[in-house]
Amino acid sequence: MEIQSNDNESDSETGNNSNEVSKTGEFKDINGYNCEKWIFIEDGKTVETWMTDELGGFFIMQNPMSGGTQDSWQQRLVGDYFPMLVVEMNESGETESTMEVLAVDQMSLETDLFVIPEGYQKFDMPTIPNMDMFK
Repeated sequence: MEIQSNDNESDSETGNNSNEVSKTGEFKDINGYNCEKWIFIEDGKTVETWMTDELGGFFIMQNPMSGGTQDSWQQRLVGDYFPMLVVEMNESGETESTMEVLAVDQMSLETDLFVIPEGYQKFDMPTIPNMDMFK
């Protein structure tokens, strides 16, 4: 199954115009990487992210059964930024979840890891709801 991302999806394309995004200009070192603080406000929730552009892009896979869209902070990651620390807060400012990179091991990978295995057969599952978003 092939998975394509909506790299160019914007808040206006999703119909969600109530989102606010701001780069604070505040920087700090996290695990040896220069990270900038971004604030995202979406549907009453605040997401504070510390992102670096030193590691390349980050892709968050979405559950195909959820039928939802990615949060605005996740959409901004595609191709450019890697989140080193993400804190999601509810409308009261209480932390709901935290994601943090504790270590980064940079290494070279063998090219044969990216070769399609012999005997591979592509298949589709068109009868499962919301699977069309992955075509």
